[in-house]
Amino acid sequence: MRLAFVAGIMLLAACSASGPESALPPTHRLTPDEVTRLFSEWACPGRPSLASVLVRLSPVAVDPESQPQSQGGRWIVLTSVGSVSFRESTRIFEPSEQASRAILDLQEADGCRP
Repeated sequence: MRLAFVAGIMLLAACSASGPESALPPTHRLTPDEVTRLFSEWACPGRPSLASVLVRLSPVAVDPESQPQSQGGRWIVLTSVGSVSFRESTRIFEPSEQASRAILDLQEADGCRP
């Protein structure tokens, strides 16, 4: 009986020691492909395929350590017209000054309007 009690306490201690860390969601919840898809839909809502050609490399996850778990991570999408920042928690894209004008022109094009 005493052995079962000790084994139960050890099992409880092991579960509680590893439980909270494994229960936390990862800082970056999206994959690079998902960020690319979201970027394409944002840059050209009517025809996302037009915007996907702007993406030069897979989006890069940046500063995950500084983000609280509830906020999600921040990504940088590198495009042919400049970089665009994306935060998972707000789902907002923020183009660099260089990229801003080109993306705005794309969004206003007839084929990109929803």
